[in-house]
Parts: sequence; structure tokens; C-alpha cells
Amino acid sequence: MIEALIRTKSALESIPFITTEQEGLMNEWYNQLLYPSNPLEDSTDMSLAVRADFNELICYAQNGKKELAVQFLEIMKTANFQPVEEKLFKKLYQELKEETLRGWLKLSPTTQESGWVFDGVFPLDLAIAALPNSKTSNHKALFTEWYSRQEADACVKLGRAASSSAYSFLHTELFGSTISEDLEIYSELMQHLQITALPSPLVELILDEAPEFIEMSFYFASNGIVRSGLSISNPTQALVIKLALVLGQGASDNLGAFEGSLGKDRVKSLEIYRTSQGVFADFSY
Repeated sequence: MIEALIRTKSALESIPFITTEQEGLMNEWYNQLLYPSNPLEDSTDMSLAVRADFNELICYAQNGKKELAVQFLEIMKTANFQPVEEKLFKKLYQELKEETLRGWLKLSPTTQESGWVFDGVFPLDLAIAALPNSKTSNHKALFTEWYSRQEADACVKLGRAASSSAYSFLHTELFGSTISEDLEIYSELMQHLQITALPSPLVELILDEAPEFIEMSFYFASNGIVRSGLSISNPTQALVIKLALVLGQGASDNLGAFEGSLGKDRVKSLEIYRTSQGVFADFSY
């Protein structure tokens, strides 16, 4: 864990917006989640994700599930999160006993958010029940209705931002027999939700990549779906470089330094997504 901490701090030098205060916040956050693990004996999984334009960084921590849950609850109390957030987390922790739990901290030039995420394979209706309801959007109802007509009903990721900008997110696997069918399913669901899909050139890049699995990602807030996209595990370096050039806004040169600091030469997964601010890509290591 000591080496991971050193590499993580070194990687921050490649992130232009990180301030001394933000670095201190990240250190405090990691310390709260990693301990009481013994840093000399216990192996704790630490990882980072960075947006292609290097204007957003996400820190992840994963260790013993029960231990991490206890530590995260302490953070929630210290930060005075709403009681409903603690109640939701405890409920899902009990229901998702077999899944992997991670805590995360997201930093950008203007915002900071923190939350949790469960990874695994579990019933989609359980995830849908955890999504926020909305008085101004029917996205949740449309999403539920569309999936009720499909044979697929599995969720592979469920997370929550428990900070002031509260939202929940989930990932589902596309279930076509070919990549073309997967992307047709994605297009159909986006039309059903009345949401603009990713630009065709980016979808074609994914088609050329021909990944074994593609996941759809949706972020639900009180005003409906605020982010949607596609996630790919173990992408080729060629795809990562293309996305860094297309969506990096000139920051693609930072990628090599960032990866070198982490001691990583491959991206574990990437997510291409659309928000009201535009189209972006996250690289996870």
C-alpha cells in the first residue's frame, strides 16, 4: 500500500488543476478509508480514473468489505451527510453481500464529490429501486418500462454520490449477440428515453474496437438522467489514444506522464459519456 500511495501522489503532478487543499483532502480521505489497515502488512486496493481532458480525477479505495463500510459510514457522519444517505447505504450493503464495495472521491477545478459503488451481478430491479424519483422527469419510468420488455435483467454496477450533488448511477450489460446488435440496442433505448446518443463517429470507433462486452451507464438525479454513456473493459491502446486526441482538448500529452507515475501501461476500462456540458471520456487504471 505504501508504494501505491507514493505512486498516487506522484500521479497528481500530471493533473493541472489539483491544489494543495485538494491534495490534502485526498490524503485525508484515503487515510480514513485505508485505516485501521496496517499499511506495512495489509494489501489495500487503490486506483485512479482521469477524464481525457484532465479536468476531473476520481480516487477509489477498496479493502475488506465490512471494514470499508464502517470507515465510509464514519466519513458520512463527519461530513454531515443527510440521514437518508446513511439509511440507503446500509440497506444496499445488506442486500449486496456478495458484491465488491468501493469508496470514491471525485475532484475537479470547481467541485468535489464522494460516494460508494457496488460491482458484481445482481437483479436490475434492486438497482432501480435505489434510484431517485423525480417530479420533473419520467426517465426512471421509461427505463423501467423498456427493461420490463427485455429478457436481460442484470445490473453490474450500482453507485451513489452521497454528497450535496446527490445522484445514483448504474451499469447494465448490452445483451446482443454481436457488437452491431449491442449498439442497435443502445440506440433503441436512448430513443425510448428521448436522450441524445453518443455521436456517430464515437460509436463507430467502438464498433471498430469490437470489445467482448459493452456496458451502458446511466446517472439518475432528481431531474432525471443527467449522464449516459458506454463503458468498455480492457480497451486497446489504440482506442485510448484516439479518444485522448478527440476528447482530450489538448491534454493528451499528460496521459503518458500520468500512466508512468502510476506504473501502469494499460487502461483497465474506459467510459464515453454525454452530459449537458458535452461529450467526455474517463480512463480507469
